[in-house]
Amino acid sequence: MGKRILIGSMLVLTLLLLMPSIPAVQQKSIEEGRYRELQEKLETFKMNDLKDIDVLGNLKYPILQFFVIMFITLRTFQIKFLMNIESLLYLISDKPYEDMPNLWNFLFKRIYFLFETYAVWIVFWQAMSMMFDWNWSIEPPNN
Repeated sequence: MGKRILIGSMLVLTLLLLMPSIPAVQQKSIEEGRYRELQEKLETFKMNDLKDIDVLGNLKYPILQFFVIMFITLRTFQIKFLMNIESLLYLISDKPYEDMPNLWNFLFKRIYFLFETYAVWIVFWQAMSMMFDWNWSIEPPNN
């Protein structure tokens, strides 16, 4: 049994040593070929071509616009969530205002506050965009 394991190990080692492999020189030449291709492409590229690329248009401060829109979307989801809780209270109780006045007052005031700040936020940022010519399009979510 021991001889079989020894002979098998030697056979596997011999096969591994004899297996064809990519030499390091060939691997390096492949990598250099890739770098050469990139360098050739960069040499043919003209800087004047960059002026024609207009991905964002005249949009200024796109990251700030992203955060403003995310805030508006978050407010929308908060308002909808609280309104769903309000409708759920009607399902639980026939007279939710009399049964749970504190919760009802809290929901009403919170929804009102969120909606008012939501509207002010949209008007403020749209006015800033128009005043400083940022070319933003801030619209409330359609949902």
